[in-house]
Amino acid sequence: IDYQDKKWKELFSNKFWIKAAADPKYYEWLVDAYSSGEYKFLSCDLVSENTAKLVCETWSAPYGGFESLKELILNFDFEIVEEWS
Repeated sequence: IDYQDKKWKELFSNKFWIKAAADPKYYEWLVDAYSSGEYKFLSCDLVSENTAKLVCETWSAPYGGFESLKELILNFDFEIVEEWS
């Protein structure tokens, strides 16, 4: 994945760009982490009108596992209400 591709840049929120302004490499690192993360999405289901359940299998925990996905979720102004493994 090319982090300079305009399609990627349009996906990120203003909240993200404020955070990324402090560290220009942050954006490049995050796109790389999403594209090369060691996880498999198993399901994403709507639980209620404003709550969804994302189930994935991480392969490299505790060294990398779910951290990049957490950043992605928080970047889009969602919140993580519960984690379990």
